[in-house]
Amino acid sequence: MVSTGGAELAMVFTHGSPEQDPDLVWLALGTEQLRVVLPADSPHRAAVVELAELHDERWIGGCESCTANLVDVCRSAGFDPDIHHGTDDYVVTQALVAAGLGVALLPQLALTAFQDPRVHVAAATPEQDRTLFLVHHRDLAGVTAVEAAIGALRTASGTGSRRRD
Repeated sequence: MVSTGGAELAMVFTHGSPEQDPDLVWLALGTEQLRVVLPADSPHRAAVVELAELHDERWIGGCESCTANLVDVCRSAGFDPDIHHGTDDYVVTQALVAAGLGVALLPQLALTAFQDPRVHVAAATPEQDRTLFLVHHRDLAGVTAVEAAIGALRTASGTGSRRRD
């Protein structure tokens, strides 16, 4: 939406490198850990869960990008995930996990905002993360309202003034 003018500023995430568009400015906010979300009574319940141990579990996917990342992560761990459900709503994902319908990989920020008491959250090994960015069109650099929004979001996220052009 930013590249087409539908939005002036967006907070986005990537699981890899951001898209290369010379008209966009990417400002890194930082990385966010992805966590394994299991039913509270899961036999895999531990502080750290080896992803390969979850090879026989049913999985809950997310948005298109998150599901593609889930498939890549699981394949790197030696298996193809058996994805039975998909939703980009993190609260619904946790409810599906709590109901025993699958396990999931969710971002820490979503779990900080709300964690269903009926699920167990664990660190994944190998460790998984995603990078958070603010993106704006290069033509908007220096626009007071855009710079004010960027400043407020950087302050809230605790990041400095790194700029990725």
